[in-house]
Amino acid sequence: MVVQHNLNAMFTNTQLGINAKNDRKSIEKLASGYRINRAADDAAGLAISENMRRQIRGLNQGSFNVKDAIGFCQIADGALNEVHDMVNRLEELGVKAANGTLLDEDREMINMEVSKIYEEINKTGKTTTFNEIQVFRKGSSILNNPTADSAFFQLFGDVSKTGYMQQPLDYTFIKGLNDDGKGTGYHTQGSDPYGPYVGVHADFNAFFQNGTNTLNSLVDTNFYVNCCTKCCPYVVTFADQSGVTLTGNTITVGIKDNSGNDFTSADAFLNYMISSESVKKPNHVEFAYDSGILYIYDIDNNAWDESSMKKAYFCDDPDSTNGIVFGGLKIQMSGEPDDWEELPLFEVSTSSLKLSGENCLTESGARSLIEHTRMANAEVNRIRSTYGAWVNRFEHAYDLNNNTSENTQSAESIIRDTDMATEMVRHSCLQIIIQSGQSLLAQSGKMNEGVLQLMQ
Repeated sequence: MVVQHNLNAMFTNTQLGINAKNDRKSIEKLASGYRINRAADDAAGLAISENMRRQIRGLNQGSFNVKDAIGFCQIADGALNEVHDMVNRLEELGVKAANGTLLDEDREMINMEVSKIYEEINKTGKTTTFNEIQVFRKGSSILNNPTADSAFFQLFGDVSKTGYMQQPLDYTFIKGLNDDGKGTGYHTQGSDPYGPYVGVHADFNAFFQNGTNTLNSLVDTNFYVNCCTKCCPYVVTFADQSGVTLTGNTITVGIKDNSGNDFTSADAFLNYMISSESVKKPNHVEFAYDSGILYIYDIDNNAWDESSMKKAYFCDDPDSTNGIVFGGLKIQMSGEPDDWEELPLFEVSTSSLKLSGENCLTESGARSLIEHTRMANAEVNRIRSTYGAWVNRFEHAYDLNNNTSENTQSAESIIRDTDMATEMVRHSCLQIIIQSGQSLLAQSGKMNEGVLQLMQ
């Protein structure tokens, strides 16, 4: 029995301190609702949950960004709806003015309304805004230039005007080929009010030198072709088979005739290729041949405008479907740096819709207006469809962001949040132990009172 050291009191006090410290942590967790309040509580869990919180906040803000993008598209669509009505009205006025029962004075009155509609179309293109950002406008970024260095082009050595399609093919020449059955000819009937077609040519006579067919060297080579509106990228590829087939946007040309035999001349091969329904499927781009030479031309790019001309290509680069891209709006979809999409921008004006200069002052002018309103209607349809598709995509992205955010929050909660029921049980147990420790600490001094009795 000793009196210098009250070991029972010391042990009880140590345990009381430990339990009091644990109870403070328990109270802290109950008060905050978090299992992890500082890194020391769970270093690994804190790092994981903080990373999840970063992701959640990025997803939530991305959802707001996507909603803004949807609003931008909807404003564009609403404005284009009015442009559609105006274009349709122009066609109606053109039809009215083309009637031979009208006097020139009558057409002047009709043309006054045409002029005002032109002004309103241009105004709509300039004044439609979202958050003070002009909706209909061009950018100026050039992504890449088409190339012509692949195996297909190397086989020819010299292909006229490869890259951008810039070879002028006049209507008389093209019509002559179509009249002889040497072209697809779907879009070249009637008069040509526009001017030369943008095109290229490739001489297939090189594969039939000295009476020898060397078309097998074309197998597994290909080229890409697109029109100035960038809406019809097609790849033409050559295969060791018979027949010409279209799968998606790929035209596969067999190097054997329908009987499986070799061709005897370039014209025979090109006739077999051009006469195929598959080659006639692509919109806006036509194929024709003459004297063993393949001609490819863009039927839209007749205005010979530099910027639109350089979007029509004949090359070996599938990415050149973009040609010249007018810088769009970059929409950040989440907190990941690379998770963004570029919403395209379009110019809306009488010039971009190819209505500029058209009038109803004569019967022929009115008929020309009718033709151009049809083209304008198609262009407005294309722009509206593009924005409609983006709205649908953004809505899916919005739902995905919300779903991912919700599930990530659930996972983060498991790591970070306090299980209140479990922690209350722990707190109650610690309270009982602390009170017991305090009681024992108060009594631990009485155990040495026996020494005093021995001394009496």
